[in-house]
This record gives sequence, structure tokens and C-alpha cells, in this order.
Amino acid sequence: MPGPIWTAKDVAAYFNVSSQHVTRMAGKGVIPGVKLGKPWRFDEEEIRQWVKAQKRRRQDEQMGVGRVPSWVADHR
Repeated sequence: MPGPIWTAKDVAAYFNVSSQHVTRMAGKGVIPGVKLGKPWRFDEEEIRQWVKAQKRRRQDEQMGVGRVPSWVADHR
């Protein structure tokens, strides 16, 4: 079951950015959202899960998870 529905203004307050920035990010598919007519709507839980996924991805990148070690790449 979906969580509370947020407006672009709600998401903007959560991220401390402008609502225009939120709608641009949603329009590009960067953050999860649905356009209902003119306004964008965002499921609170999807936004929170997206943030967690971004944090995990950043941590994985910092730790080198998913990268092929150079000594392996050199012997392909």
C-alpha cells in the first residue's frame, strides 16, 4: 500500500531544494514520481527508498564494489 502522497513542494522541503529542481529531476526520471495532469506527485515511501538506494550506491562506489580489479581486466 502506498504511503502518503507528497507534492513537489513537500519533496523540495525534504531535500532542501526548490520545487522547480524537484520537477526537473522527476521529468528526467532521476527521482520517482508521477505527473497527474500538470502537477507532479510523489509517494513518500518511494522517495525514502530512493534516498537509501542512492546512499548504498555511493557507498558501493567508494568501496569499489562492482569494479573489475585492474589485474583481472589486464588478463582478459
